[in-house]
Amino acid sequence: MPYSSTKTDIVNVTVTSGGTEMPLGYGLLSVDVIQDINRISYASLTLTDGDFASKEYRISDSDFFDPGNSITITINYSGESSGKRAVFTGIIIKYSLKKTISGCILSVDISDAAVKMTTQRKSSIFNKITDSDLIGTLIGSYKGVSAGAITTTAAIHERIVQYYTSDWDMLLSRAEVNGLLVAAVNGVVSAVKPSFGAAAMSFEIGKDTVYDFDLQADARHQYAAVTTRTWDLDTQQISELTSDTRFTLKQGVLKSSNLAAAMGNSDDRMVSVIPVNAQEASAWADARMVKTRLSMLKGSFSVAGVGGLKLGDNIELKGAGNKFSGENIVTGLKHHISGGNWVTTIQFGLSADWFSSAVKLTDTKAAGLLPGINGLQVGIVETSNGDPENQSRVKVRMPAMDNNENAIWARLTTLDGGYNRGIFFWPEPGDEVILGFINDDPRNPVILGSVYGPKNQPVVAQTEANGQKGIVTKSGMKLLFDDENKTLRIQTSDNNKILIDEDSKQIEMNDANGNSLTLSNAGIVMKSAKNVMIKAQGDIDIQGKGIKIKGSTIDLI
Repeated sequence: MPYSSTKTDIVNVTVTSGGTEMPLGYGLLSVDVIQDINRISYASLTLTDGDFASKEYRISDSDFFDPGNSITITINYSGESSGKRAVFTGIIIKYSLKKTISGCILSVDISDAAVKMTTQRKSSIFNKITDSDLIGTLIGSYKGVSAGAITTTAAIHERIVQYYTSDWDMLLSRAEVNGLLVAAVNGVVSAVKPSFGAAAMSFEIGKDTVYDFDLQADARHQYAAVTTRTWDLDTQQISELTSDTRFTLKQGVLKSSNLAAAMGNSDDRMVSVIPVNAQEASAWADARMVKTRLSMLKGSFSVAGVGGLKLGDNIELKGAGNKFSGENIVTGLKHHISGGNWVTTIQFGLSADWFSSAVKLTDTKAAGLLPGINGLQVGIVETSNGDPENQSRVKVRMPAMDNNENAIWARLTTLDGGYNRGIFFWPEPGDEVILGFINDDPRNPVILGSVYGPKNQPVVAQTEANGQKGIVTKSGMKLLFDDENKTLRIQTSDNNKILIDEDSKQIEMNDANGNSLTLSNAGIVMKSAKNVMIKAQGDIDIQGKGIKIKGSTIDLI
């Protein structure tokens, strides 16, 4: 539908609070309504209020613009028979009064009701759920906010974890990686794939009243293809999937493939070294492809007020030259009303940056209780004894600390630990250990493990075959597994030992006194350097095909 720029009559603005119309005596200076894809819509009102000298502030002192009130802004052109058109509905989140050279100004900030989704961080687990169902669930938990159109997503997640982030940020994160455009307008939140259908409205520069325009062509994020690389648990290999989505907007003569070649961009590789099912990986690749294509042509232009456009609508721009003329998707609308005039700024295109990389989604390190600590740290064990708080901790020196008080008590991870049971290998003084920190709080270190180095060398040298595994204590007691020779050895420091040999199919036990017991396919051989004594409280029963007893002296008592 061609845009009509003939509406130049005075614009009437009606503001209601809780259903009550704003009194005529309120001096409304301007109205701004801003709607953007992937952002919560908001509006601002500017009014003259009161007298600084008399200290009387009629509007501010009333309850009409109290925070939390529900506000509806409607407009119509005077003389237009179609009547009023609703532009914005939301709740007041802030208002301010200030003195300027021209008088006292009251500013009122209004946000869509979906702002409620941004005010609290939450932690939740969702099982067996699709992203579209998750989005609906997040929206449905807020009074005054309802779900609009939500494109169904295919992947069913075994588990989705929301950790200490707002429902809005969680929603946007999952919507974006599925290629959904989110709009929050008049209390309705929608998340849909972009439509590449017929243009809802067309605008022609030079024919229609276009006040200004700002158009950009950006080659930086154009790629020949988008590929995801994820970990396949079954094959233990990286799995690759390339987007096959088609971008069908009829834009200008610039082609993304040509720009990609000019930039030397072959394909955009997105890597996640966790298992991701094929449906999710495919949606991720498709989302990235569309996002980069929508970043090629970006811009905005301003025209006389337009109330019929919505976020996500397709528009056609004409008269902007062969590079910028063509179809685009509306990604932003700004309505500015002042002095009886209504100007609408229409925005198209998207940033190529992911929402998750542009916005701080996670909480401050160490919950902001103190400056957090980055990454893993090196520690040197001082003692494994004497924890003053009896928490089974180990005293560790942190060489990176500047002052002399550089030792801290750290908890120790283990393979198994519980009440009166577990596996315990306390580190020794001088051991080099790696420290992690719970919630990045430097007051809560955990020993993740010990490491070898030039000073602390392993007892068994590394080899290409890597055939030996085992445990050696500081006194020299050993439990050794030898995959090359297929043996298991248990040995004390004074050479008491048990050897289980798979190749020779025998078990040998030897002590430091020269005594031995051998079990093999030839039978059992028991040797003693001195005496052998057999005692039993009950009977001794010896049976065999033949029994031989040989000795220089044989006593039968």
